[in-house]
Amino acid sequence: MEVVKVGEVAVDHVGAQHAAPLRFLAPRHFLPAPLHFLMPAICLVAACSGAAGSAAAPAADGRLFTLLPSSYTGVRFENRLTETNDLNVFTYRNFYNGGGVAIGDLTGDGLPEIVLTSNQGGPRLYLNEGKFHFRDVTDEARLRNKEGSWTTGVTLADVNGDGLLDIYICKAGKVPGALRANELWINQGLDAHGVPTFVEMAAAYGVADTGYSTQALFFDYDRDGDLDLFVITCATRSAATGCTATTGGTSWT
Repeated sequence: MEVVKVGEVAVDHVGAQHAAPLRFLAPRHFLPAPLHFLMPAICLVAACSGAAGSAAAPAADGRLFTLLPSSYTGVRFENRLTETNDLNVFTYRNFYNGGGVAIGDLTGDGLPEIVLTSNQGGPRLYLNEGKFHFRDVTDEARLRNKEGSWTTGVTLADVNGDGLLDIYICKAGKVPGALRANELWINQGLDAHGVPTFVEMAAAYGVADTGYSTQALFFDYDRDGDLDLFVITCATRSAATGCTATTGGTSWT
């Protein structure tokens, strides 16, 4: 296991099952908006800015950021992997490649939510309650994980153009085709408690791709005003038999 240290956070190169619960770096003198986060694997660090766009002033010791523990943020996400004789790094070469993260305002209140995906545990949605406090609302949001599936990347986009961000989740793994179908969770708006709820509609939109997906991107490819979808796929052979990249598995809306 190789560990690289970035600032004050140790990032595990072979997955998150050995790491402590997710922690955030926050500016020592931050303003309410906009908010930026340090996320696992990507490790993007940005200082918050004020209304005039000026960067936060460093503390006396020169640091722009202060470590916030999960006990403060409420984000206790862990990507736990369970190895078996049939599923391990020798039978599935991407076993330690990790999950995904996406950040966006799912409620329309100006505060970005966090969606994290674990390989064997599926997605978790953390509702932003302000000042770096989050609450896990996965169950209330009606997000579900297909038992036995292998979850990879996650993307947020307003797929149906209703002004609400939707969630697209990629699937891969050494599993049957039905379990590899990517998921599109369409935002249904807020419930009575202010939590966004979702309905899975990938098949209806024609984007339930089964091509061993790792990440996806929505953008206007043909410049017709509609979002198109580009899906990245991965190799399927085990580490013991070599590497062959799949050439299929790309879907377009």
